[in-house]
Amino acid sequence: CTEDDDEILLVLAEELGTFVPLVGGAQHAACLFDPLEKLAEVEETVVRDKATDSICVVVSALDDSQQSEEVFGLLKRLANGDWFTARVSACSLVASVYIYLKDQSQKGEVRMLYDNLAKDETPMVRRAGASQPRGF
Repeated sequence: CTEDDDEILLVLAEELGTFVPLVGGAQHAACLFDPLEKLAEVEETVVRDKATDSICVVVSALDDSQQSEEVFGLLKRLANGDWFTARVSACSLVASVYIYLKDQSQKGEVRMLYDNLAKDETPMVRRAGASQPRGF
């Protein structure tokens, strides 16, 4: 990506967080996760950060069942991603996702995912995990 491409991706990551009313409200907001997940995997840090911020905005608009289904799957995919960039983004989402989960087994799995991220072979992932709040 060129610098211009990164600027476009940054604006896209930011704007997608405001699209909930434009896609038909909370019942359709989960459709925003696919492009935001892709943006959360890119190399440019500011784009990833803005994508994770927008994911949190969209999550807050969902109802309880959507939060458990959609967000838990998204977090698992990022945490198990092949590239370190996805795993760094997962670290940024762990605490935010955790508070929305009602199922105790899912909460336990999120704690295990976080533990694995904290022990990741890539220093950037471990650093991202260490910088997140441990309130869960």
